[in-house]
Amino acid sequence: MNSIAQKFNSWTQRTCDRNTLKHFQIAFASVWLLYDILDLLLGGTESVLWLMPENSLRQVLKTLQCVLIISQINIVFGIQTKVFTLALFLARACEGFLFPINDFFYGAITALILIPAQWGEASEDGQVPAWPRDLLILQTAWIYFATAILKLGPSFISGGDLYVRQNYLSKFLNWPFPAFYLKWISSLPANAVLSWAAISLELLLSVSLFVWWKKKKLRKNLRPLLVALVIAIHGFAASTTNVFFFGFSMIAQVFLLTR
Repeated sequence: MNSIAQKFNSWTQRTCDRNTLKHFQIAFASVWLLYDILDLLLGGTESVLWLMPENSLRQVLKTLQCVLIISQINIVFGIQTKVFTLALFLARACEGFLFPINDFFYGAITALILIPAQWGEASEDGQVPAWPRDLLILQTAWIYFATAILKLGPSFISGGDLYVRQNYLSKFLNWPFPAFYLKWISSLPANAVLSWAAISLELLLSVSLFVWWKKKKLRKNLRPLLVALVIAIHGFAASTTNVFFFGFSMIAQVFLLTR
């Protein structure tokens, strides 16, 4: 027990550059600020309420979106970040409770981890406790591991999910796929290859992030791999499956927190 307590105490005493967390928090708030503005203006989340005649839930949603936007603007400009990071967590958690979407849960948990990073002063050399950064790295590793495992169902590994998603974008939304790629994804086996590649890259990124966190001596050598993997995964997701904001946030999370 003493050994565990000593390791825990040693972990909480480790430090990192203050700017590591500060820059990520600004990038995180910026990405989701843009999302929330577009979500409010275009009625993205609100569109799921079209069957509900009453307006009460719509008003709650719009109130939450306004709180999110105001909180993120203040975080970006460094105004009362302690208060507005807490407000961001509470508003995103409420939004996730009302609309159980993975992106909202991710946003709430990330904001929650960032709350303690606002308290306490940096040392003279600009160092702050590193454990919030470590939690964010482990959170990221877990996200990619869990996502890869969840994809091991027959509908995804067969290529069916990607086949439907990509061909829907092509035929109904006129997604600008190159001709050679469009021809290739018309085949189910080709989509299966892409599916297995996605799973493999996500598992590799998850393991690499854990090794980066565990082995300090390997961090400098591992970082280029981490950045390349996260850009490849989310660059593909953005260009072929129309998933943007979560990807932008994860790229920022890996790029900024592993510096």
